[in-house]
Amino acid sequence: MKRSVASVVLGLLAIAWLAAPAGASWASTGAGSAAAKSTTVAAPGTLTLTCNGLLAASIKADWVASATPWVTRYEVRWGTNPSSPTGSSLVTGLTFTTPALAIGTWYVTVRSAQGGWRSPTSNQPSRLIISVLGVGACL
Repeated sequence: MKRSVASVVLGLLAIAWLAAPAGASWASTGAGSAAAKSTTVAAPGTLTLTCNGLLAASIKADWVASATPWVTRYEVRWGTNPSSPTGSSLVTGLTFTTPALAIGTWYVTVRSAQGGWRSPTSNQPSRLIISVLGVGACL
């Protein structure tokens, strides 16, 4: 039994579609082939920052889960330059506490992640780390 190229391609596309996470789409890259197009991963909801204790030089970040149901983790990024974070961590929950930070204003963002896909960044709140009698403190 001979199969046409079109039926083979359609069969492969059907298999790929069934294996793709929600939100993925496919585009033709030439006769008889297909490739995944970028997908949309929803950013997490509002990010809020609180000080991690009275005399602690770290920041606790909390955010609302992404609306994309297949997101499995979040990438938290922090730094003193709002456009160039110096630290990052992948977490599975909806909260993260930074390590001890140096004096200065620190900006934090979070992105939803699944495999190689990343969402746009969340809002970018900040906190100020100061020194009180030689001990770091968050404001």
